[in-house]
Amino acid sequence: MTELIKEKNAFVRPSPTRLQLGGVAAHTVETILVCEAAGFDRIIIETVGVGQSETLASQLADAVLLLLVSGTGDELQGVKKGILESADFVLVNKADGDNEKPAKIYAAELDGISTLWPLRRNGEKAFVMSGSTIENASMGFLFDQIEKFKMKVEINGEFKKNRQNQKIDWMKALVLQRMVGLMSQKMGLKALIEKGEHEVRNGNGLVSLEVSKMMDEIQSKILSSVKIRQ
Repeated sequence: MTELIKEKNAFVRPSPTRLQLGGVAAHTVETILVCEAAGFDRIIIETVGVGQSETLASQLADAVLLLLVSGTGDELQGVKKGILESADFVLVNKADGDNEKPAKIYAAELDGISTLWPLRRNGEKAFVMSGSTIENASMGFLFDQIEKFKMKVEINGEFKKNRQNQKIDWMKALVLQRMVGLMSQKMGLKALIEKGEHEVRNGNGLVSLEVSKMMDEIQSKILSSVKIRQ
């Protein structure tokens, strides 16, 4: 990253998630569109690295690269099927120095179990390798594989299909986001949540019961609004 920010043809923008699950910020899609309109031909979306919830990134990208490191507990990621199965490429990073051999062993183990994951959009299993981001050779090899992946999904039509699915996912997300905003303004959602929170904190209510109360009140307000308009 230190070298990348010095590159005049690169643009780096931090984007806080504001506690949103999925590893990416709410306005990431709009940022991607702006970057595409500005002429950037490669856009890298780096998630916050919290783990399994980051599968949302697969709904924004043309290809998903999962970075792992051996010897730091990342081996446990093997049980987190969601994020592993959404990856088109898996790179066991920092495969240099004393860590080169353990990284290669870990990559071989992941490659062995990758046959159990669904085939990717190019009709093949996920590509697994070990390498080091400080070595141009391994990074060049990885980028070559990504280009080959892109060519195959363009030929089989999956590239266009994935872009269409991304638009639909974005549309659904915007609808839900604006519905929550509308309900907060018109239905007093914030006040309802605060009331339910007070009951739960004081031990006077169960979470499921308080949610049911909120939904009943929201539904009642919606029906009352419909009657008034009629």
